[in-house]
Amino acid sequence: MKKLAIPSLVAACMMSATAFADPNSYSLVYSKADFADQNGVAELHRKIVRTARQHCPNYFTTRSLADVNACVREVVDDLVQVIDNDSLTAYAQGETALRIAGDPSLTDDRS
Repeated sequence: MKKLAIPSLVAACMMSATAFADPNSYSLVYSKADFADQNGVAELHRKIVRTARQHCPNYFTTRSLADVNACVREVVDDLVQVIDNDSLTAYAQGETALRIAGDPSLTDDRS
């Protein structure tokens, strides 16, 4: 099982549009089994989105849904890029799940 941690400096650089984001690093635990089939990849993507939502500020903090969604989108993109798995990247780009509230560029079927 791997644990992915993005140092805060890298995270801050990668999240230019997320001025309200917590500067601390975020982490995600995943394993080789997550890539075994499409369901595993889909579940890993949902975990990535949940991690991003936990890392980013909420609407009540920022008063801007656009800022929150931009932060989540950038953290998701960053984690997918760092994991660097073809199946996960294709899934993330294919947007095969339902979209979250108000942002057509994010996916998560547990919204």
